[in-house]
Amino acid sequence: MASINIRCIPDNSYAIIGVVNNKRARFEIETKKNEENAEATKRNPINLVLVLDRSGSMASNNKLEFAKKAVISVLDLLHDDDVVHLVAYDDSVWNVFENACASTRQVLYSVVNGIKTGGSTFLSGGIEAGAKLFEKYVHPGYSKRMFVLSDGLANVGLQTKDEIMKAVTKYNENGIIIDSFGVGEDFDEAMMKGIAEAGRGQFFFLESAEVIVTLITKALQSVFDVCGTKAQLIIRGRNDAIVTKIWGHENIALGANLGDLHADNLRAILCDFTASATVPDGTEVEVLDYQLKYNRPDDVEGEPLIVSGQLSLTFVNDESFIQEIHPKVKILHTVQVAGEMDDRIAQLIDSNKRDDAIALITEQINLLRQVEHLDDERGMIAITTKRFITRPQITWIIFQFKKRYNSTTSSTKLTSSYFHHVSSLPFVYKTLSQSFDETAAKYPDHECYIFKSEQKRYTFKSLKDEVDSLAASLMELGFEKGDRFAVWLPNTSENVAMSFAASKLGLIKVNINPAYVGRELEYCINKVGCKGLLLSPTVKIIESLSIFRRLVPELDQHSISRELSSKLLPTLKHVILTGKQSSISGLHSYNNLIEHGKKLSHTELNERQASINPDSPVAIYYTSGTTGQPKAATLTNFGILNLVHAQWEHLGPYFTRLCVPIPFFHIFAEVVGVLNTAVAKCQIIVPAILPDTVSTMKAIHEEKCTALIGAPIIFRDILTHPDRKKYDLSSLIFAILGASPIHIDFLCQLEKEFPITRVAQGYGMTENSAILTSGMWAGDEDPKRRLGSLGRCMQRLEIKVADREGNSLPIGQQGEIWARGYPIMAGYYGDPEKTKEALTSSGWLRTGDQATMDEDGYLYFVGRQKEMIIRGGINIYPIEIENTIIEHPSVAEAQVFSIPDERHGEEVCAWIKLKPDASSCQIEDIKKFLADKLAFFKIPKYIRFVDKFIMTPTGKVQKFKLSESMVNELKEAKK
Repeated sequence: MASINIRCIPDNSYAIIGVVNNKRARFEIETKKNEENAEATKRNPINLVLVLDRSGSMASNNKLEFAKKAVISVLDLLHDDDVVHLVAYDDSVWNVFENACASTRQVLYSVVNGIKTGGSTFLSGGIEAGAKLFEKYVHPGYSKRMFVLSDGLANVGLQTKDEIMKAVTKYNENGIIIDSFGVGEDFDEAMMKGIAEAGRGQFFFLESAEVIVTLITKALQSVFDVCGTKAQLIIRGRNDAIVTKIWGHENIALGANLGDLHADNLRAILCDFTASATVPDGTEVEVLDYQLKYNRPDDVEGEPLIVSGQLSLTFVNDESFIQEIHPKVKILHTVQVAGEMDDRIAQLIDSNKRDDAIALITEQINLLRQVEHLDDERGMIAITTKRFITRPQITWIIFQFKKRYNSTTSSTKLTSSYFHHVSSLPFVYKTLSQSFDETAAKYPDHECYIFKSEQKRYTFKSLKDEVDSLAASLMELGFEKGDRFAVWLPNTSENVAMSFAASKLGLIKVNINPAYVGRELEYCINKVGCKGLLLSPTVKIIESLSIFRRLVPELDQHSISRELSSKLLPTLKHVILTGKQSSISGLHSYNNLIEHGKKLSHTELNERQASINPDSPVAIYYTSGTTGQPKAATLTNFGILNLVHAQWEHLGPYFTRLCVPIPFFHIFAEVVGVLNTAVAKCQIIVPAILPDTVSTMKAIHEEKCTALIGAPIIFRDILTHPDRKKYDLSSLIFAILGASPIHIDFLCQLEKEFPITRVAQGYGMTENSAILTSGMWAGDEDPKRRLGSLGRCMQRLEIKVADREGNSLPIGQQGEIWARGYPIMAGYYGDPEKTKEALTSSGWLRTGDQATMDEDGYLYFVGRQKEMIIRGGINIYPIEIENTIIEHPSVAEAQVFSIPDERHGEEVCAWIKLKPDASSCQIEDIKKFLADKLAFFKIPKYIRFVDKFIMTPTGKVQKFKLSESMVNELKEAKK
């Protein structure tokens, strides 16, 4: 036998320790708190259910008193914003909790009492009742936690391997972390208090060592990932005294007594530890210690420690790489590398020949040490060998390698259409502006936004300075937290600055389509009670300022020294105009506000920003419903920021220079494109203020864009443009399409004819902050899924295909897409009834879209929400157009529907029944009438006057038959 003592150096916060060769080893590991990591004390608030069991042995006074102390130790250490529920077996147990609450500052949120289990275990009744409380009382952003207090661990019903795995699977699929506390001999008050102080979820399992590997694997996939930065797993063996603690990303610690453990290749996460081991001769123990500090000197590398010739210690510094790689492979802190590599590695990785790829990499150990080390916050494995390749190619290889080892795909196939994308990616509890400011502090001189048509280029520092000046001036004007501020602009720099300024002040940015005219603008401002408005004098041929002046004739008599008073827009108090005009009556100049803001002290601004709750609303995007009136979907800082963060983890290597030609008022442009700078070092290239094919191609050519996002019409217009070959588009390595249905044949055509390495489609809607699923989870090895499906949901989200009652349907069966998770809207502003229709009491969003799900969680689109039209990626609802057409004095009835269109995806059509005395009315009269009331894209391209509509026997109009008839008519006309 041989002994070893390992002491981690203080700067190293992460490690992997493993026992290989199927040898028995015993480790005694002493943990200590990481006092230097202030972030480690932060956590998400907890939605906590306490389940108090009762049995004969617990009924004695001494056990009840012990239970009371245990409960108090937990309640005392909860935070003010935590929510506590109680499930009690009977009144005697309820008294335990009531007495405990009297000694603490916690207040009960809800109570379930008198649970009847119907059996010898409380699991079937108490825990089930607790799970229902989570469904009834939904708290977005909270970690769902359940504490089960029993007189002995056996009484919680987790006595066998099958029962353990069944319980883990059932509740973790719903994001619930169950904590079972025994109050018998196994535990004492000190241990209970230690658990409470940790403030993290845990399982106490009573099982033998043979299931440890299975449980740890399950924990890393489910428990650890669900809780994000604050998960913990405790596994206690009945006979082998196995105790393993795994805590969250910010402060991982492990205390282990791995008694007689003989599992091959076990991996556990360690932090700040002293380890001593007694191992048989010939046992190989690997410890990979993770160092978080940036700019690590090249000579800081662990000297191998040898036990019987086989223990090695190697320092690396990417906490996300928990994988079985030979310890000689050096993992560096870098995103892109410059060097040489053997193309055999790429081939091996692409063909999933993992061991061969690792062996080839290991052979190149000397070259690995010569890789360029770039200062960036993301970690990647550096792969270089003998042949030079381009940076985009290396970026792709690195990304695929990391993706392969960080894959959350389970070998277990789904049996019902429910998928939860578990992930170790931690939540970020900050506002958009706070996160942007942190990125700006890291990379002040890096160009983050390039506005081609405005001829403006912003570094992180210059944009932050403009945002701060704007926010300071708005604060002086009297804008308070929660005020709504409308932005009626195209794709301009002022639009972006306002996004971050709104977040900084706690305002809600209201995004309005710049093509809207008077009536639509009036509705959007009044619907949510906007206090401010930012507009441009003109947007191409649209005279925005003139339209606004007609709405607010009081403007000419108004002085900016006081608040505006408008009859039609009563809540609007301040109007800001972009452009070069120094002053126009009644309007603030954007440029003047920036100059004025530079002179103001920013002390109060910084205090204001620090006081903004990340859960607060930050933006409103208008969508529409069957009533035809737009609904104001309200999104939060937390939801948007974490979705952008998840997207960057998924697609970041492609987004180095991202081209965004789609309109900013569309949620797709903002979340998938514009806001990436809030989480990472990248460039957003804006070709023009409105979508324009030549400008987009020119921007890609001149700025060497690496990615392009947009609706299918963007790509179709580039693909068919006669001047396409005049522009070098070869820098593009990725394209993501969304906003309207896309056929797989078109995506295949793009990859074949377009100089893009990878293409995928995404699916989402305004109500879930734009991106719900992505086809890129499938990877190159599965093009049918990557191109033909909507993909799988983003990290930490849940999705299911459900029947009308919300039950998950069998795999492959068509139903409605339901989604749940952090980016789901807070609701429709001012529309509680519509909110109730869209969101269930348990937090599920009913999308209204039809799909099927396969056994790995990939969605396949079937049909859209009712009769909505998507023209060029913009949602149009027929009822709004129908109601406007009927206002014409010659119209009796109108039906609006869509027909397929090669360029826009769909075009708007209208069948109209005229009044008996209106035979003189012409189609052009209708279009002219609509031009003053609707945006141009809502005006039907095809209008037919008809005597009747095609209807069902019950009197309902069959719009799909109207569409078929119209398509046939147009085909005949072409002959």
